[in-house]
Amino acid sequence: MLSDRSRALLDIRDGTSSTLLLGESVPDSKLQYLWWYAGTGADFNGLGDSTLGGAESLLKTPTNYCPPGPYSFGDAGKPGLCTGFQFWSLHAGGANFAFADGHIEFIKYAAKPLMPALATANGGEVISDDF
Repeated sequence: MLSDRSRALLDIRDGTSSTLLLGESVPDSKLQYLWWYAGTGADFNGLGDSTLGGAESLLKTPTNYCPPGPYSFGDAGKPGLCTGFQFWSLHAGGANFAFADGHIEFIKYAAKPLMPALATANGGEVISDDF
């Protein structure tokens, strides 16, 4: 969830090695979303431009083409009008993510059920190291 305040490392109670900082995705087919920062995003809160969650839902849809979601981590196949609202990559089997402790890890699509928990900073979830 987008927050209007900054966070210190001490605010990440779930552990910096199991909290996502940013993830890989592919721009939509019209190249509107998923630039480092291009504007207000689809929901006027940065969604698709600077923020994505583990299973994102659109509160306001930028076009009539994109259903409200949720858009979950998984193989989208090829860039489409709505694929910029989920974490995925053109790599086979998964995508790269940076964690709050600074390490980068390739996460397989099979870890989809863990993504909402990895996206929280202090949800209290216990995450297996085997993802």
